[in-house]
Amino acid sequence: MDKDKEKQLTLKEENPVIPEHVITDKREINAVMYLFLNRDLHMSTGKAAAQVAHAAVQAYKLSKPELIQAWENGLHYTKLVMLARDFEHLSLIQSYLDRRGFKTELIIDEGMTEVDAHVATALGVEIVDKNDPHVKATFETFSLYRDLVRINMEFDR
Repeated sequence: MDKDKEKQLTLKEENPVIPEHVITDKREINAVMYLFLNRDLHMSTGKAAAQVAHAAVQAYKLSKPELIQAWENGLHYTKLVMLARDFEHLSLIQSYLDRRGFKTELIIDEGMTEVDAHVATALGVEIVDKNDPHVKATFETFSLYRDLVRINMEFDR
């Protein structure tokens, strides 16, 4: 048995649940998937979840096999849903990421439910190593998606 396979078996025996990051001879890989959601569309929670799921499937298909393997070995399947304020912002994000060398896929809705046809709802980005300096520099300025909370209060007189 070669030393790499022996090392992997030892790691698995010592750590029955492999951590989110996978240890390699070079450095730790923290495989994550970045997904962007267009907040301007005011989608219901279910619709937003479906659009992010579409983006995740496409992001997975774009990803390099070694990063897919690291992502799957982590057992957490980390996905970070990031904010796109509106269609223009979503388009700028896609253009920026493409120029920085990341594969992306824009999700266009068919208009069967809440959103008009041919509207960009989300963006999937290939799985990346969050510990990579280029990835850190690229994604650190984006914000996590946070739903706007509306509170209606009623009081008895």
